Amino acid sequence: MTESLVSDPKRFASLFRVAAPYLHAHRGRTFVLHVSGECVASDGFGAIAQDLAILSTLGIRLVLVHGARPQIHARLVQAGVNSEVHGARRVTTLEELRLVLEAVGAVRTQVESVLSMGAANTPMAGARLRVAGGNFVVAQPVGIIDGVDHGATGEVRRVDREGIVQQLDQGSVVLLSSVGFSLTGDVFNVSSVEVASAVARGLGADKLMFLGETEHVAHVETVLGHALPHEMTPEEALELSQALPAEASEVVSMLMCAAKVCDQGVPRVHLVDRQVDGSLLFELFTRDGMALMVSTDPFEGIRPATLEDVGPVLELLAPLAERGVLVRRPREILETEIGQFAVVERDRTILGCAALRWAEVDGVKVAEIYSVAVDPADRGAGRGSKLLAWAEQRAREGGAHRLFARSTQTLQWFRDHGFGRVTVEALPGSWVALADPERNSAVLAKDL
Repeated sequence: MTESLVSDPKRFASLFRVAAPYLHAHRGRTFVLHVSGECVASDGFGAIAQDLAILSTLGIRLVLVHGARPQIHARLVQAGVNSEVHGARRVTTLEELRLVLEAVGAVRTQVESVLSMGAANTPMAGARLRVAGGNFVVAQPVGIIDGVDHGATGEVRRVDREGIVQQLDQGSVVLLSSVGFSLTGDVFNVSSVEVASAVARGLGADKLMFLGETEHVAHVETVLGHALPHEMTPEEALELSQALPAEASEVVSMLMCAAKVCDQGVPRVHLVDRQVDGSLLFELFTRDGMALMVSTDPFEGIRPATLEDVGPVLELLAPLAERGVLVRRPREILETEIGQFAVVERDRTILGCAALRWAEVDGVKVAEIYSVAVDPADRGAGRGSKLLAWAEQRAREGGAHRLFARSTQTLQWFRDHGFGRVTVEALPGSWVALADPERNSAVLAKDL
């Protein structure tokens, strides 16, 4: 891959330009990243650590929370302890707490050692991460639930936001474990997922990311018989979690956590597959990513165009005008018509556009959609259909009884969306005068 990029500067530049908006957008942002115990134990964790070094070097403020579930289980089994689980929580006796702390401490040491690597053959040779930790998580006992005393199992009471921010301001990566401390000096075994969620909420983080075992998602898709959406609102995530079967408990808990965290002020939660090399970078620095994302922000939407959109719209229209698919529109003309346009926007990037004009035919109001264009890199994602649906809705709301379109090379696409071919005489006279006889565009119409 690297050799092919080096030998193809154009491709390299194209990929770099795709990432550039996100390099700018993520600088100075705070991300909380949860890595599962399975992830830490995997052969791929070294590559993940290198990617974390890249993120830190790019100015992203990182809080890393590690899990230790398989390591704790192994330590308990080794000691011959049969630990009790009540509901979704492990009951932690004082004897078991000692073993839990041994396992968590070993995992934390492993994570710190990997983050300290600076081997000459790594992508971040010479870049050393400064890792900071501390008693930033204040916990309290879970107590007695359904008659079961959970002992040293705890839950997050609050997070020392000021202490964490102070370390982040100094350029450190803050590393937290599944351990919390009480105001009386007690130590508790706390869910690492709960720690990550509480820290993300307490910091007002821009993202909470779970890097773990998304084969659970693949299992759910097999059970459901269809793919899960890559992007959901908190409401959709909660609704999906309630509809999933009992065997999908891992995905259910992740979706419920994501929905709750989003509702409590974290804009986006990402569930990233750690088994794909580079998945973290791909998720953060490409437009569509590859993770399951729950977000309170609109991932993508259609909005009215403004004068600031003239440049991006021209870039969309120009290639199609050169091929004769669309009428060429000089910038000065587009500036006067920009109020008739709508754009598809995703993460502040314009991916498509369309315009709508109005007229009357024999006293009946009609509309025409024109200048429909989609970024070539994003064709096939249904954005053209979304723009057409927008035009139909606007036309109906505006009282139009018919929606027209003219085309030289996309007749079949319009037919697939319910348009039929009509004669040019069906158009309002003012629109006929705008037509270019040399283009000989076909006229299509759809009754609303």
